[in-house]
Amino acid sequence: MSMGRIALLLLMVSTAHLALAESREMRLCSNTTPLCVAGTPPSPSTLIDAENVYRTLFLAMDLPPPAPDLEGRITLHTGRETGASVAFRDPLATIDRGVVRITVAPLSDRSCESRLHIARALAAGAILSAAPATDATMTTGQSEWIARMAVPCATIDRAITFAPEAALAGPRLLDEVPHNTVQFIDFLDRRYARDVGSWLVGAWANTIVMSPPGAPLVNEPDFFDVATASYRTQFPSGFRDLFAAFLNEQGTRRVSHQWEIPWPKGPRRILSTRPVFPLGMAFVRVGPEGVVPPRLRFSTEWEAQTLMRWVAIVVGADGRTLKTLPLTGFDRGAGAERSIDNLAGAHHVELIGAAIEDRDFKFDPDIGLPEPHAWIATITSE
Repeated sequence: MSMGRIALLLLMVSTAHLALAESREMRLCSNTTPLCVAGTPPSPSTLIDAENVYRTLFLAMDLPPPAPDLEGRITLHTGRETGASVAFRDPLATIDRGVVRITVAPLSDRSCESRLHIARALAAGAILSAAPATDATMTTGQSEWIARMAVPCATIDRAITFAPEAALAGPRLLDEVPHNTVQFIDFLDRRYARDVGSWLVGAWANTIVMSPPGAPLVNEPDFFDVATASYRTQFPSGFRDLFAAFLNEQGTRRVSHQWEIPWPKGPRRILSTRPVFPLGMAFVRVGPEGVVPPRLRFSTEWEAQTLMRWVAIVVGADGRTLKTLPLTGFDRGAGAERSIDNLAGAHHVELIGAAIEDRDFKFDPDIGLPEPHAWIATITSE
């Protein structure tokens, strides 16, 4: 018996065991799309929403769909959490391809949130089918962005980031962490993609590998390697310059600030309440309470083990960015400063710092999360 037939037999046995474990579930399948929903009993409204989401994701946006089962179907199972997981590696594929289990948390009615849940689940299934070694935070962030693009009643800006100091990828610290990733993917798509979602499709295609048989899935090259290679001309220093460009667009982002202080009457010195991980951010809002000073001076310091970049973004009363001013310092140093002379029309100023990288270790979500680092800022009216 050939190795291919043995692998196919093993796949069928695994599928049979999975089907036996779920024998209490009933399946309801679509006549127009390769979709089924499974439950006790399955929900017809979920199937209707899933059909509409499928057409948006895999026909309109042209994303590669999740790997189907032996019947050519993609099944959405009712589960406690919405998402997807790699059940096993496709033994017949010549590249890493995951056979995924997709789950959708049950919701009581056909609402915007219901369609978002379905879109998140199908998007996560697509990611883990195409690139099964993708880390959990990046999978969640990418599927969240895809879902908010596909479901008209949702927007990217509705996603407030409660932990902007967390890294873009790697182990998850909080449920809200992936929104950092959502915002970064949205930045890449708006700036560099020809069509909605095309940047991600290209990134998945460029992370294709074939892991050794029996070994753990290999996640190299990963999302960061692809981004660095894609924009080497625009950003010769690599990913840190790309992330710094993202930093300059954060003035109107909805976040949980580490500090919100009124316009200072004199020097105000503040310490980070939460240290910042590599590829994380710190936000400080100055104003709008108090009297706008004629001149502001910002000075920041941080732990020498990390490289940070800071910007001061002046925001008007209408919420628009009036000007973005980088704080300047030595690249090998651990401090930066800037004065703002003209604050006419300012409603408040966002002081934002980004931990670009750890000086001793290249960021890699597969190795583990590096240590976070603290910072100090001094804000003075002049």
